[in-house]
Amino acid sequence: MEEKKVEACADRLFNEMNAGMSCLNLHVDHRLGLFQALADAGSATFRDISHSTGYVERYVREWLEFMTAGRYLTHDADFETLSLPEEHIAALLDPTAHRRLSESWAGFPASPAWPCCPSKIRSCGSTG
Repeated sequence: MEEKKVEACADRLFNEMNAGMSCLNLHVDHRLGLFQALADAGSATFRDISHSTGYVERYVREWLEFMTAGRYLTHDADFETLSLPEEHIAALLDPTAHRRLSESWAGFPASPAWPCCPSKIRSCGSTG
């Protein structure tokens, strides 16, 4: 067995899982509008976004942390704020942008098992 091939396969699996999780989190945003809330704010804390959207802080914080780790958002450690770079706003939110992300979701199946329904995210922290 060639170790380099094992490592290459493991790397591919890791990257595919990360891409899959990013896809799911982008879909969550499509349903909830968290990128738009952050773009409207300019820069904000997770509490600011939670307050402006009415969603439970814990879920907003976890989503924002994941999107920051995925380099969709920038983090200002001095002020503990997050922001959406203007290039990302153009790609994610601009209705005139070529290949706008939200148009890609038209054929994406929604699953009732996903806890990304706004009514569930606004409830007392329960997704079940």
